[in-house]
Amino acid sequence: MNPLFEELDFHNTPMGELVLRRRRVMALKGKIIYEVKLNDEYLMSSLFYAAEAALAETGLARLEGGGWDVAVGGLGLGYTAAAALEFEQVKRLVVIEALEPVIDWHRQNLVPNGAVRCFPRQPRSPAFSDIFPQSWKPAHPDAKNYLSVANTCQPSLLPAFSLSFC
Repeated sequence: MNPLFEELDFHNTPMGELVLRRRRVMALKGKIIYEVKLNDEYLMSSLFYAAEAALAETGLARLEGGGWDVAVGGLGLGYTAAAALEFEQVKRLVVIEALEPVIDWHRQNLVPNGAVRCFPRQPRSPAFSDIFPQSWKPAHPDAKNYLSVANTCQPSLLPAFSLSFC
């Protein structure tokens, strides 16, 4: 059985102390939840993620045709990215993340939406770049099918790291 509380990762970042933790909530029949904190603020919880998924679903539900390039701002626990990848119209998904340790959590499969849910379609293997430009552009300059889904409240924190699903 998992312990009641585990700190899975900790980093001092330019934005402050970033913590990934996992805990069991006995009041919910021992449900395991993951939480992301920056300093003393909760950024995300796997207990409350409906809004994260709805962000992608609302934006992508009206897409027509295929071959869309989609950008998601903020990876977090991966719920917005995972929801976006459920849409067959999405050809390429780029996630813009200000904190490299968050990408590492997904690389290391420390979060529930690590390799299992964020990479469901082949050959969508992650390609990482060091710095992502402040204004995201689609893969082809003349492309008309691109959409940006923002999942972050601080876009000024760029340069950021990016994760691309192609």
